[in-house]
Amino acid sequence: MVKLVVATTTDPASINPAKELLGMPGWQPGPTLDQGIRSFSNGDVRLLEHDKGIVEEDDLDQRWEIGTGQHVDEVIFLSKHTAVSNRPAFTIHPIGVPHLKEGDVPPQGGRPGWAAPPNPRMGLWMILLNKIAESHNLISEFEITFEATHHGPVTTKPTMFIEIGSTEEYWKRQDAAQVIALVSFTLLLAALLVRDVAILKLVWEGLGLGGGPPVGNWSSLLFHQHAPKAARLLSLPLHSRLLTDMLISFQRSRVQAVETASCRSASFHKLYAVVLHFTTLEVLSEKPHVLKETAKQPNMLSYLEHEKAFLFKCKMVQRDQHENQEPTYFFTSCMSANNKVLLGIGGGHYVPRHTDVIKKDGCWVGQLLSGYSLPMEDPGPSKGKVSAQDIAGTWRNSIRAAYDATKAGFPGGEILAHLDQKSFKSWQKNAIIEFLGAENIKIGKPGDFR
Repeated sequence: MVKLVVATTTDPASINPAKELLGMPGWQPGPTLDQGIRSFSNGDVRLLEHDKGIVEEDDLDQRWEIGTGQHVDEVIFLSKHTAVSNRPAFTIHPIGVPHLKEGDVPPQGGRPGWAAPPNPRMGLWMILLNKIAESHNLISEFEITFEATHHGPVTTKPTMFIEIGSTEEYWKRQDAAQVIALVSFTLLLAALLVRDVAILKLVWEGLGLGGGPPVGNWSSLLFHQHAPKAARLLSLPLHSRLLTDMLISFQRSRVQAVETASCRSASFHKLYAVVLHFTTLEVLSEKPHVLKETAKQPNMLSYLEHEKAFLFKCKMVQRDQHENQEPTYFFTSCMSANNKVLLGIGGGHYVPRHTDVIKKDGCWVGQLLSGYSLPMEDPGPSKGKVSAQDIAGTWRNSIRAAYDATKAGFPGGEILAHLDQKSFKSWQKNAIIEFLGAENIKIGKPGDFR
């Protein structure tokens, strides 16, 4: 099973982060897909490069499966963002055009009435994106936000876009490209860390080592849903001797890697620094000789203290041990410990009220429907109560498609509609609430997603 990261040479905000990502260690040339689409392989990640607009290549997930025989888990597109305001921004969003009816021509790809399953990484990657942008001193300059569901291309696997906006000046910014590459690089960390000790699947969450799969992996929540709440789920017990050997091996291989010309980018050094931070924890305290190797990188040790902020809400705690057992550690996650998924309904293009809940609580994020994806025809003056069935428009189909796509992206999850109620007129809000009830779609309040 592989993860696809897709970039296009026609867009600097797409190809530049891809180049930064390819500058990290471990990449190998992969097969060429139909239409001359090039690929690169690193662990279970496949980076695809094509020469069309980012929304123009439909069904890349299915085409990869047919062409290579490898099952695709998810798809992540790197792209530019445009806005009338021209304000610099980093954005994340699901895709689809569920409000369009058959016969409509989607202006930016996709298929009328379709919505892709949302990628479960979106919620945590938004938090991670904030942390990395902060480390690059870009918070005051760049807005960091979700966007509502929009455009194509058509996919059937969990999908997300991560974008740089909003003008050519910012699309070409190297520091912005490095931020996107750093976020995307979390896909690779699992493969790098298990390369030398295959028995353990030690993976990263955010830019800190964490238990469970890479940042935002939904299946780990289902696997650990009965774990103690104190462990915050998404945690994996690791015996200290094996963990120590693994980190030492990884540490030495990274020292060699950063000494090569291809791995001297500032972005890789920042990732390397975070790895080194974990080698200084108690689990390696009895092996001071490992720390001597960190001195090979200028200012690396002093940088560790500064980078502690990267390890957001991620800490190592020693669990109570039975007699004669080796110490076991848990790397704990900041992710929500419940299986509730936010289905955003209403609001403007940047869905601010949904974004506030997601950033505050780190919750799972499904489809995000803005007001323009909920076309509702005003029924006009009425002496009696207006039923949802009286409100014409494709809004019902849009909600159904978004709900079904979110269920597909989060199998076993409890999908809760989060309404931006202030964005609706009373007749719109009443109709939507009535329709959700008829469809057995529960409505959640902000506190329900914690």
